[in-house]
Amino acid sequence: MTFTAGDRAEAEARFGEETSQAFVGSHCWSSTEEDGIGSVLCVDTVAPTAGNLRPVLQVPQGTELWVEGSARSVKCFMGWLRSPLDTMARIEMTEGRAVLDQEPGEYALECSATWPRGGVPFFFGIEIMPPGLKL
Repeated sequence: MTFTAGDRAEAEARFGEETSQAFVGSHCWSSTEEDGIGSVLCVDTVAPTAGNLRPVLQVPQGTELWVEGSARSVKCFMGWLRSPLDTMARIEMTEGRAVLDQEPGEYALECSATWPRGGVPFFFGIEIMPPGLKL
């Protein structure tokens, strides 16, 4: 997954040739990285649902999740992809990496990324496939 920011923050997940753009959650974003005069834009979005996290990105069970980009920090949570989204459990990441070893099924992956301009929650639909299954 790659997290980048400039005038706005963006995130995408990739596996093989497939790419999925993140659903961006409610957040506030500063016009400047420094303390001083500037403006803050606050964006209020609809809540993520199973419907707006489709199509899901398919990955085999045991896939390693890598965090790349310019974010200072990224914390991720995962829960079953249903509407409304199920309670999410934190994914333990070591040096920006974690193994997706959850049981096969469809999940909502929430990653909250922070930059000097603000913090943004991103949501992805992920389907963990049984090991050995060709995608």
